Amino acid sequence: MKRSTIAGAVVILLPLILSSHSVFASGLFDQDPDWVYKLSASWWCNLISANFNTDSIPDMVLGDLSKDQIQTFIGNGDGSFDLFQSIPLTNPIWLETSDVDLDGDQDVVVMRENSLSIYTLLNDGIGNLSTPITSNIDAGGENFVVALFDADTLPDIVLGNGPGNVYYSHGNGDGTFEEAEKIYEEICGACALDIADLDSDGDLDIVLLAWERLSVLFNDGDGTVTWGGYYGYYSGPGIPGGHITLAHLDNDEFLDVALTAGEGMGSNTVWTFLGNGDGSFDITGSGWIGGCAFNHVISVDFDLDGYNDAFFCGSEGLLITMLNSGNGLLIDDPLEFVIGAIPSSRQGAVADFDNDGDFDFAYVSGNVPNFYIHVHLNKLNPQGIEGSEETVNSIGLFASPSPFSSSLGITYSLPESGHVELSIYDLSGRCMGLVESCWKTAGTHTTTWTPEESIPEGCYIVVLNTSEDRIVRRCVKL
Repeated sequence: MKRSTIAGAVVILLPLILSSHSVFASGLFDQDPDWVYKLSASWWCNLISANFNTDSIPDMVLGDLSKDQIQTFIGNGDGSFDLFQSIPLTNPIWLETSDVDLDGDQDVVVMRENSLSIYTLLNDGIGNLSTPITSNIDAGGENFVVALFDADTLPDIVLGNGPGNVYYSHGNGDGTFEEAEKIYEEICGACALDIADLDSDGDLDIVLLAWERLSVLFNDGDGTVTWGGYYGYYSGPGIPGGHITLAHLDNDEFLDVALTAGEGMGSNTVWTFLGNGDGSFDITGSGWIGGCAFNHVISVDFDLDGYNDAFFCGSEGLLITMLNSGNGLLIDDPLEFVIGAIPSSRQGAVADFDNDGDFDFAYVSGNVPNFYIHVHLNKLNPQGIEGSEETVNSIGLFASPSPFSSSLGITYSLPESGHVELSIYDLSGRCMGLVESCWKTAGTHTTTWTPEESIPEGCYIVVLNTSEDRIVRRCVKL
């Protein structure tokens, strides 16, 4: 075993404590979409962001559950998209992107409804996806994660299914995956999961959303896990649903959890848990956000204040965008988007679609027979990414070139001497590197971030923390 088990903590959930915030979600997004595209869909769809070709502009991939197809949309850099490819695939219920064949390009990995197989569509480097490659892993569910779960450098599959089993499927590095092994059984079900190194030992651990609690599974490094405790206690029936994501929600360096509980733990409730750095969590609070069970949560920094916010995509025609108050709480002033009575988006897409340095979102909505992709552009930086490099709160931060391939130059200015931390995060809030953590004199300083070869292409966030302020900038790695 890798480590001793942390004792489980059972905590009665407390009401959300509200705090003030300088920018509200309603000041970032308009209720009316900035771009609309009519689809042929007539029921469930999945929509996620991706980077399929050689430019730095985000693209999207759509899984159409009713029309039995995967569609790719190439971004134009202004928030609009062009349909690029349509590939037949029956009942795609969950999508993920990852470089599963290690050629430097983002591929698409799909789970079909009621299937025990994983389907991989390989990218040729310019956005053309292959016909689906089938891997009979003998395990199924409604969502999964692609990650380097065992000791090699090949992407694997980790998934949980409703009855309560967590499975691991070893990747072969060519887009195929081996038969899955059951690594954990959760008596309260296994609704959703996410993966990160929670205890800083170099292995990716699991946080698991069950029907009644949040469970932690420590990776032993060989594809097996050790139970690490459970957190929270939820009243209500054992009905599956919900989604979970790991992100930085407060001002320490430890990963935290934002989750939507689904029908089994209060269909109108969002929970936040703050990480302690050893794989344990403290319950923070909950927010009553009204009327809907949410299938998907994405956490990014919408208002660029250095704290990850949350975007929730609902199963009953509702979206919620909630900003983080800076101490791990999501403020109870959400921006609600009523997108129709028909369930439409199981997954939503978040990325900088118009290349202006802030995060936008997209989803599918409509009523039979008319369904649409809607894109909402963030209004925080309407002047473009160059204009976002202005000094914020008396400190300055500049990162170039962007896009970059091998190394990123970083220049920052300090109005007074003090301790600084300069870090790089991906869009899900995972720390990709600590560039500097030291005492600096007032003035201008320069440094360089050279990412490890294993760090994939994509968008990253440069974060400068001082004792008084925090400032962030966006960069793109090619």
